[in-house]
Amino acid sequence: MRATTIAAFVLSAGIAGSSQALAQSTYGDDCHELDDTSPEIVTACAKYLLNRQSLINTTASITGVILNRFDRGPNQAEPAGLELANREEIADRLSGGKSILIAPTADVAAPPASPMWNIWIDGKYSWLDDTDAFTDLDGSLVNAVAGFDYKVSDRLVLGLMGTYESSDLDGSGVTQDTDGWGGGAYLGMTLTDNVVLSATLLGTELDTEVNGGTSFDSTRIQASSALTGYWYSGTWRYSPSLTVAWSKEWQDASGALNAQTIETGIISPGFQVGNSISIGGASTVEPWLGAQLDWVGINKAVDDVTGTILDDPYTDLRLQGGLNFAFGANTQLALTAEISGLLNEDSDTYTGGANFAFQF
Repeated sequence: MRATTIAAFVLSAGIAGSSQALAQSTYGDDCHELDDTSPEIVTACAKYLLNRQSLINTTASITGVILNRFDRGPNQAEPAGLELANREEIADRLSGGKSILIAPTADVAAPPASPMWNIWIDGKYSWLDDTDAFTDLDGSLVNAVAGFDYKVSDRLVLGLMGTYESSDLDGSGVTQDTDGWGGGAYLGMTLTDNVVLSATLLGTELDTEVNGGTSFDSTRIQASSALTGYWYSGTWRYSPSLTVAWSKEWQDASGALNAQTIETGIISPGFQVGNSISIGGASTVEPWLGAQLDWVGINKAVDDVTGTILDDPYTDLRLQGGLNFAFGANTQLALTAEISGLLNEDSDTYTGGANFAFQF
C-alpha cells in the first residue's frame, strides 16, 4: 500500500514537472520568441503593452495636474511692493539685469488668495506599434481622466478622479479589444521649497475580447508615486524627477481561457527643461522638452494552470515635449507629445495628450 502511494506520488510529480517543462518550452519568457496565437498567449502579450502604457499615461496626467496646484516658479505671486507688469520684468529682476519699481506696501493690495478647488480633464491617445513578426500587434489606446481636488493647505492637495480606457489592437491573425471604467484618489505634497511629491491609487474594471470570440472580465489596480523638482533661473524651469509605478491585473477564466495575472513595475528617472514666454497680459506659454528612462523591472504574465507565460524585464527610453499655457492665474491648458521604444527594437509607442484645468 505504501509502495503504491509512493509510486502514485512520484508519477503525479513527474506529470506536473513535465507539464511545467512543456509550458515553459511552449511559451518561453519573451513574447518575441513565441509562435502560438492561442487566446492566452495573445492576451498576455497584448496586455503587457497596454498595461505599461496605461500606467505611464495615468501617472503623467496626475504629475501634470499637481504642477499647477502649488505656487512655484515665474507664475507665483510677487511680494507686496514689487510692481512687475510682465514676464520680461520678472526675468530682469531674477537675473539682476535692470532696476525695478517698488511701491509703498501700504498702497499695494494683498495678493489674491490661492484657489482652493481645482477641476480638470485629461485625454491621451497612444498608438502602439509592435513590430514582432509573430504578433505584429498595432493599434490604439485611449485614456480619458477627469478629476477634482482641494488644497487642504499650502503644502497639501487631495483629489479624486474617474477614468475611461479603450484599446483596439490588431495583428497577424489576432485581435484584442478592451474597454473599462475606473476611479481613484491622488495627492500632491510639497516636501521642500523645490520638491513635490505626487501619488496615485486607481482601480479599473475591464472587459476584454480576444480574437473576436473569447471575452473575459478583469480587475486592475495601479499605484504610482513621483518626486519632481522645480528649480528656476529667470523664466527657465529645470525639473528632475523620479517615478515609481506598479500595476496588476487579475483576469477571470472564460471558456478555454484560463485565469491570468498581468503585473508591471516601472522605475523612471527623468528630466524636463522649459521656458515661460509672455503671450499678452497675464497669459504665458511654456515650451518644454524632456526625457525619461524606464526600467521595467516587473513585466510578468502568469496563467493559473500552465504557469509563467511572460517574464521579460527590459529598459526603454521616452522623449517628450509640450506646451504649457497659463491664461491668468486660474486656467491652464497643457499639450503633450511623446515617443517611446527608443531602446526597444520590437515596440514603439506614440502618444499625444491634452489637459485642461480650472481653479476657483
